Amino acid sequence: MLVVVVVAACGSESAPKEDKDRKETEPKDTKGTKDKAPVVDAAVAAADAAPSGSGVDAVMAWMPKNVKEAWQGAFFLKLALRDAGMASFTGSYAAIEVKGDKATAWVPATGKSYELGIELDVKPCEVTFTQRADGATDYYRKTYVVENGAVVVEGPSGYRKGKAAIVCRGSEVYVLDEQGKCRKFVERFGKWEVADAKCGWVDRKSHFADFDKSVDQTTAFVLDEGGVGNEYSPRGDVLVPQTDSHAQVGDHFSKEADFEAAKKRAEERWKATDPVEQLKSAGAKPGEMKTILDFWATFKQDKAALKGKPAQLTGKVIDKVEKREVDGKTEWVLQVVDPRAFADKRWPVRCRSARDVRRVEGATVTISGTVGEWWDDPALTGCAVR
Repeated sequence: MLVVVVVAACGSESAPKEDKDRKETEPKDTKGTKDKAPVVDAAVAAADAAPSGSGVDAVMAWMPKNVKEAWQGAFFLKLALRDAGMASFTGSYAAIEVKGDKATAWVPATGKSYELGIELDVKPCEVTFTQRADGATDYYRKTYVVENGAVVVEGPSGYRKGKAAIVCRGSEVYVLDEQGKCRKFVERFGKWEVADAKCGWVDRKSHFADFDKSVDQTTAFVLDEGGVGNEYSPRGDVLVPQTDSHAQVGDHFSKEADFEAAKKRAEERWKATDPVEQLKSAGAKPGEMKTILDFWATFKQDKAALKGKPAQLTGKVIDKVEKREVDGKTEWVLQVVDPRAFADKRWPVRCRSARDVRRVEGATVTISGTVGEWWDDPALTGCAVR
């Protein structure tokens, strides 16, 4: 489960609520240098001196043993690298091979390899991959846990020791001590901030534990009031996220026998999930506009190049026309699909018209208009039907 948070050089940052492949870009004049150990501000230093041990030392005390050894080898995962899916927010499927503090990534979507650094000594449940490009250094962060000596990436995760617990969620680290005191730590551009927070154990299973039978069904660790993105279930000594969309680990991360096996796994997942690859499997020819499938594939490949241009397509009508009000004006929306996709009604083009364009379902029609967008899908505006 993975998403990008882009942190601009001006210093603003957004804290994600679920697993994110977070990206930070260091300004070009830094020449790629960055202290690995964050600076501790006065508030955190004072907290360190307190008997509760709720300062930054309370975060680093959770660092897994042999974590660097666990991250050696080949892995399949998702990364939002520059020039390899960064704008998609969820990143691209990739294979990486880690040797020491260096990593080589290969992305099937581009067919390119990328040289990365890897940092493991900033947070106990977060790895940072660094990429030097265009005079700046980008930082891609993923949360993980070490479970039974192996790395597991499942989204925001953590550990427990008795009543104490830690969870890494985006830029936030929540720590609960044995006395029940909860604090939230945030590292922003190498500096720690700390504040009191609300987290703790509840005597019930997570609301979403039914999606994962491997976890403890009797208790849950919750942040704030719980709910989606705020509940974690114990699985031995680790805490794993529990949401209604909790993905199977193997869909987004796995340790592989070698780099070639990781590449194969990444390419398989990419072809199974990439819209253009799916359309090509259905018969589409990206770059052409002869059919609706061609149009869809070309749009997904480079929608900026198509938007605003005229298009004419022939297909079959699905569903009833939708009549709606937009900015005080009536709009009629007719959905048309490629005949090859009529059975499962996939990849419809929405014909948006100021006129009543109702047609019988299954009728063959030709639609023409200006290429636009319906959410993230192609559509025709000012559309005519014949």
